[in-house]
Amino acid sequence: MKVDLYSINKIHFVFEFQYQDMGTILLGKIESGEISKGSSLVLMPNKTPVEVLTILVDDDERNSATAGDNVKVKVRGVEEDDVSSGFVLCDTINPCHTGREFIAQVSISDSQIQVFAVNLIFVY
Repeated sequence: MKVDLYSINKIHFVFEFQYQDMGTILLGKIESGEISKGSSLVLMPNKTPVEVLTILVDDDERNSATAGDNVKVKVRGVEEDDVSSGFVLCDTINPCHTGREFIAQVSISDSQIQVFAVNLIFVY
């Protein structure tokens, strides 16, 4: 099953850091789609519904942000302890896929020239 993570219509916001400041703040990059103040999204893989309260791009408050923007997003509906780096904010109607496991093969060659090969299979 091929999954298009970067479809124009899907919201895909991967965040790398979170902190608590009168609400939960998520920092990351919008990979696809657009988010707006008041948007209802779902936090994956927990499937926790959240509401966007504030959007900051370069420390300037905005009403919306689009793909490619590095943002700080204040959300309601989740606590800092319930999220981790790598979680994704997605559209509630068409959320992104999650997996339970993946299979990896790693090969490292010990010679003058280091060769590193990886083969990953994602299982839904």
